[in-house]
Amino acid sequence: MRAIIGLLIMGLIYSCNERKKISKESILREIARYEQILLSDTTGEINLTASYEAIKFYSLYQNQFQQDSLTPEFMFRQACLFKSLGKVNEAISVLKKIEKNYPNYLHMDVCLFMLADIYENMLQDTAKARKYYQDVISKFPKSTLSGDASVLLQNLGKRTEELFQEILKKDTINNVL
Repeated sequence: MRAIIGLLIMGLIYSCNERKKISKESILREIARYEQILLSDTTGEINLTASYEAIKFYSLYQNQFQQDSLTPEFMFRQACLFKSLGKVNEAISVLKKIEKNYPNYLHMDVCLFMLADIYENMLQDTAKARKYYQDVISKFPKSTLSGDASVLLQNLGKRTEELFQEILKKDTINNVL
């Protein structure tokens, strides 16, 4: 008798969990809807409700369709939203998951560059920024971001005054020549 009751309870739990799954098409519709809201905004302010809803549906898609080709793209978009919202630790976490789980993602150079940018400009962690700029250069030498990473790497940690003095010095030398 206990075995039958246990099986019934397990069946109920299983059926409740199955009902929580949303179809792929429904998730894609919701993502499109919230992205449209975000893209059509002309105020310059980020729509918090639409941002968090999009993040929710990106996560749902990622959890249910890990092997799908759209998953790393949705994760990247999620990381961009997290960064825009100032949720840098969440953005870093998502970008590192892309790096680890989807190494052949088409825009991996952008992911690594974004990691470097977050570490440099939002967390002032020049050691980690240096690592990711170097990764962009070494792993994606033909990427347009490789040149940018090289320049940023050369100036990493320099104060604005230092950079300004270097520009003035180069300008002076160029005028003399």
